[in-house]
Amino acid sequence: MAALFERANLPTDLHLGIVPPAGGTTLPGMVTLLHGADPAEAIPIALSGTGTRHLALLELSSALALEQPVIVVDEPERGLEPYRQRLAAERIVELSGERGHAFLTTHAPAVLSRMPAGSVWRMGPSTEIVALDSPDLHKVLATDPEALLCPLPVFCEGPTEIGLLSVVLPPLLGGSLDRLGIHLIDGRGQPQVFGRVEAFAAAGLRCAAFLDNEAAFPEKRARLSAGCHLFVWEDACNIEEAVAQWLPEERLVDVPAWAAEARDGRERSYVDQVRGRFSQPAGRTIGELIDEFGARAVRQALAACMSNNTWFKTVDAGRLLGQRLLDVGLPEAIRRQVEPFAAALRGTT
Repeated sequence: MAALFERANLPTDLHLGIVPPAGGTTLPGMVTLLHGADPAEAIPIALSGTGTRHLALLELSSALALEQPVIVVDEPERGLEPYRQRLAAERIVELSGERGHAFLTTHAPAVLSRMPAGSVWRMGPSTEIVALDSPDLHKVLATDPEALLCPLPVFCEGPTEIGLLSVVLPPLLGGSLDRLGIHLIDGRGQPQVFGRVEAFAAAGLRCAAFLDNEAAFPEKRARLSAGCHLFVWEDACNIEEAVAQWLPEERLVDVPAWAAEARDGRERSYVDQVRGRFSQPAGRTIGELIDEFGARAVRQALAACMSNNTWFKTVDAGRLLGQRLLDVGLPEAIRRQVEPFAAALRGTT
């Protein structure tokens, strides 16, 4: 028994004892499982926390499992930390084996992330049951299972867009993303994102997508709009190009400072990256480059440096970029494009 409990990270200092319950019972009914280093002071497992009791029951049941067990568990995550939720899910899958059956209901991403491919079904508000059995849906389950639990997942081009939208969308929506049931997902770029969005649409699941306007995939992006709320930049390729193109000229000098704030604090190195595109000597400022080469050329250099040198290619850096844009005033050309997308999301939720 101790070995069984040790595998589940449960107490292993186990004893059998007689504990008379309130109201009295027969002698066999007083025999209970205790844990504690000192048998005289050991306490019943039944008095442990909810999670410990659930895992202990699972392990005790496994000791009595038949060759073809049928396991039915309602919300195995109750009372368990995420790491123990994953442990419980893996144990249930192991117990069901090749010849048994397990039926679980869950709202826990940690549990969903441990389910085998093709084993998850989703019941929506209309009680329609949908099989999440495509390879692309299983990839989402494995990497971001919350996408299958929220009312409206939004597939983003990448981490920059996740961070940016987490800051920019709430003011446009008039509420937090969590309150509206919106969850931002890393779509892993194009073309990977296409299969995942299409898999959601094929399964009848609502979703949205916020994508770059890359030259390589216009037809594929156009097809997505039939099954989801789709945002694609107009007159810009990505958020970096949009910022460089539409930020007021007097604010262009701030962009390297934002990058330094988001990453390593060395603003000069980011200015030097822009300066290097003009083959200019060290010490030239963004303002001086604008005076000599013009704002348009500096905007193009900023866009290239941001994209090629990954200035904002993390969730945290994207979040900071979004906050700084709100601080200085969201450029009208960006607001004009993002507002209709936010309105579509609000209408869906």
